[in-house]
Amino acid sequence: MAQQQASRPTRWVVVDDTSPEISYLGPTGSWIDQSSVTSTFTRNDSGGVLNSNGQVYNGTQHGTRLPSSFSFAYTGIAIEAVGTIEYGNRDKGELQWHCFIDGNEVLNVTNITTMPPDNNWFICGDWQAGGSGDGQHLLTVNISATKELPFWIDWLSYKPSPDASLENKLVRLDIDEPSILAGLSTGWDTGMSETKTKGASFHYEFIGTSFTWYGLARLDHIDPPNGVLAIGSYSIDGGPQQPVNFPIVPSQGHFFNQKFLETGPLSMAKHNISVVYTYDGTYPLGLNFVHIQNGSLSDLTNLSSSNHRGHLSRGTTIILAAVIPAAVIVFAALAGLWVRRRRRHQRILEASGGEIDTPAVDGNHWQSPDTHPITPFSSGIPSPPHSPNEKRNRFAGEGSIYQGSATPEEDVMSIGSGSGSGSGSRWLGRKPTYASHGEPPPTYTA
Repeated sequence: MAQQQASRPTRWVVVDDTSPEISYLGPTGSWIDQSSVTSTFTRNDSGGVLNSNGQVYNGTQHGTRLPSSFSFAYTGIAIEAVGTIEYGNRDKGELQWHCFIDGNEVLNVTNITTMPPDNNWFICGDWQAGGSGDGQHLLTVNISATKELPFWIDWLSYKPSPDASLENKLVRLDIDEPSILAGLSTGWDTGMSETKTKGASFHYEFIGTSFTWYGLARLDHIDPPNGVLAIGSYSIDGGPQQPVNFPIVPSQGHFFNQKFLETGPLSMAKHNISVVYTYDGTYPLGLNFVHIQNGSLSDLTNLSSSNHRGHLSRGTTIILAAVIPAAVIVFAALAGLWVRRRRRHQRILEASGGEIDTPAVDGNHWQSPDTHPITPFSSGIPSPPHSPNEKRNRFAGEGSIYQGSATPEEDVMSIGSGSGSGSGSRWLGRKPTYASHGEPPPTYTA
């Protein structure tokens, strides 16, 4: 029976596994600080491609092969933990972990021994249940790892409090973030979060010291490019054009969380990035999320939307001046001001609590909603997969890298976008295994 889940937050703070804010506990020597993870693609025994769900973030992760735990204190609303799955053989047993927030157990996806090895795998979190409320919280994860069943944590992300300081923080914005949507031109595919339209663009203002773009590298019935291939260009603050290169991947298929561009260090100030797709559509430009170092959440929507409106307003004024008398121009300007104020009021209402229609899902086929109040083009971009795990299942019916032997009726957890089940459900991942509720997390000492 499908369960109801909350909408995934679109703005996060990302915490790498090397952060001193994470406390690793357990027997002496239980945690491995792997600081130089290779980024090459490798294949597992079942033929799947490791790194098909993206590379290890920053090339680092922490792992353990002994019963251990880690904890993280944060001030925010919701959180998730993401790591690497190294095994795919049920004969080795079942790795178990249990996640607690303030002593209360949350969603733990642990029934995964038949899944092929992969990175960026959702371990646990509370955003599906609407979070744990705005305030100070403690995440504790207890792991029953063994030599044959290692556990790897790569990064955490949490939805910060609205007034939280983001100094020296890394901000992640997902594709359905309103300020990101406002920066997309026409020509973006509404179902795949990508473009194959030459000249399609993205314009965005942000405050921060770097900007990194991640998306889906999708190769359907075509081999990867031979070497580095520029499929677009970008510029910062109107400066020189820099190439946007298609990610280097080993074969045909769908490769998630791939890096398309990364700016160099920027001054801590307001910046404008412009990205244009210049290729012929053979190799698409995907966009799933962006990272902004030292990003300012409170100013993002105002910066991007004001820039977008100003661009349209200037173009409209030029056209009006060329074709109609001055008196009509004055009337049109007044009418336009009224319309813009109405639109701005609607955007403010939506940003402060308005609901955004989420497209329904039927199996692996995404259906666009009838309307999308914040999308600057006709049919709207549907919400992206709700966890790294769901991205694999999104293409399960299209000859993708998904190698799991289980069927949705047996081992896959269905999370509904609303009450009830049926076409409105999303395939999120394996059925979670829960410890008894109310069981306090054990304490490990270093």
